[in-house]
Amino acid sequence: MRSLNYVGPFPGPITGQTVMTLHIHDRLIREAPEGVSVIAYDIVRGDTGSKPKDMLIKAGRALGTISGLVFGGRGRNCYISVDANRGMVNTVAYAAAARLGGARRIVLHHHTRAHVDRALPLMRMLAKTAGPRAVHLCICPSMAANLAQRYPAINHTTSMSNVISLDTDRPETRSALRASHPEVWRLGHMSRMNMAKGLGRAVETLETLLEAGIPARLSLAGSFSSQADRDFAESAAERLGPALELVGPIFGEEKTAWFRELDIFLFPSLYRNETQGIVNLEALAVGTPVLAYGGHCIADDLAGLTDWCLPPDADYPAEALAFISRVKASEAGLTPLRAQAGERFHGLVANANGAFGQLVDFCFGETE
Repeated sequence: MRSLNYVGPFPGPITGQTVMTLHIHDRLIREAPEGVSVIAYDIVRGDTGSKPKDMLIKAGRALGTISGLVFGGRGRNCYISVDANRGMVNTVAYAAAARLGGARRIVLHHHTRAHVDRALPLMRMLAKTAGPRAVHLCICPSMAANLAQRYPAINHTTSMSNVISLDTDRPETRSALRASHPEVWRLGHMSRMNMAKGLGRAVETLETLLEAGIPARLSLAGSFSSQADRDFAESAAERLGPALELVGPIFGEEKTAWFRELDIFLFPSLYRNETQGIVNLEALAVGTPVLAYGGHCIADDLAGLTDWCLPPDADYPAEALAFISRVKASEAGLTPLRAQAGERFHGLVANANGAFGQLVDFCFGETE
């Protein structure tokens, strides 16, 4: 009987990595061939404190995972969610344990570009430890190509978009009922809001439009990274009045409705480790155009959508003004852009489902 050892965070802090690995775990279980079991090792379980007791719990969990991979891994395949920064020490240990234990195949799933944009010693160690037969799974093709170029010890890479973790059974966007030339442009920005993620540039974009005589409103959704970021947003809201709305964190149907009401989703993030921006995908899912800085997978996601993706040295507010001015001047307005957003989303979903099928074959298929 074939088995898969699955190493990833489960309940833990709700991050993109946690959501993605939970989705993959659940879906692998559903799609595993008959007679194949999935054995999960939870490396988080929500214990994220720094007290001595918490550290001992984490250490015990890591040792338990290593022991399971060494003594219960022979002939099994192994999926490992790659941690970042100092957490990669544990990932190296898991990869070493899986290889020592005789794993047939090892999949290493990368969720951050921290070790893609620059060569890091721990990542070099991971590439060598996992061995030449390991497959490094990235979020997009450009990330996979950059990783392979950065670390010569990596022989096999592939990619699968985070779009696969979204609810892709979306209701119709009903674009025909949305104004092609809105009287007041509804802009939105959502993230873990801070300056690196684009909070300041989003507010500046609103101000630029208003100064140019274009009626606009900006809705900021999500939590703030710091009190300073909150103070900045509240000060801007006081200054700009009803043109700037602070809605806080939103989820589920409320979040979907928020995206659907927007004319343009702004994502001016220059965050150093930005990979994909799941919020961009959520906007595309309901037919809302996106204007974003293109870093790694964002550029891949918005490929073919003219002027939606900006180089990192572009003046974002000025480019946003030019973009909206062009749309205003066109006869069709926003209507074709909304159609393009929906089409791009469904294309990304189709590609991701194909990549997941390859992952299933790799994890459960027979070796050569």
